[in-house]
Amino acid sequence: MTDAEWLHDVLSDEECHRLLETASVGHLAYTDGALPAILPVRYAVHDRRVVVAARRNGSLAAALRGAVVAFGIDSWNGELRTGWGVTVVGPALIVSRPAEVHLLDEVTAPGLHRSEQSCYVSIRAELVHGWRTTAPLPDPVHGPA
Repeated sequence: MTDAEWLHDVLSDEECHRLLETASVGHLAYTDGALPAILPVRYAVHDRRVVVAARRNGSLAAALRGAVVAFGIDSWNGELRTGWGVTVVGPALIVSRPAEVHLLDEVTAPGLHRSEQSCYVSIRAELVHGWRTTAPLPDPVHGPA
């Protein structure tokens, strides 16, 4: 069976948001010094936004401040050649007010003490795309291909 015979489906917005809630590590794509960069990050979802912890004066927060970024998660089974992926694109907002940081601390990692230099990057999901690849169903007349 060739890869062309696999079923490729576009996921609904709701299914994409549901899948975003199932993982805790994704890839953040942004521009750093006019060059593309992709960084694996731990994340959480709060109010349909992707939230990533950062240091207030760190290079990540500086690179993301006000930028449009992409964030992606996926799951792939190489043996079965099946899986799914979700990509979020939107503006990144730095959350650094103490009350907002404390709220996100409780949402993302309850009980974890962060330093006074902690902040969060909140990515508004303006564009959400998802896909799923599944094996074709066997032909009921001829059996599996």
